[in-house]
Amino acid sequence: MSAIRGFGAYCGTVEIHAKEGFTVRNYEINQSPNAVGKVTKRWYSFQGTNRMSLRIDTPKLTAPVVENTLI
Repeated sequence: MSAIRGFGAYCGTVEIHAKEGFTVRNYEINQSPNAVGKVTKRWYSFQGTNRMSLRIDTPKLTAPVVENTLI
């Protein structure tokens, strides 16, 4: 079990809403069975030619987390 800590994997479909600046992911396979069938929305932006950030809406975060951005 310790080998999987810190590891995240899933399979699913991704919709890109370019004009609005967000993606929608529909999980079909996930290491967490409770996530299968769930849909998540992530806001994205580009910083330069080789950097992208994904951000979670604040209301979707669980306290004490107040911001979550992956770059």
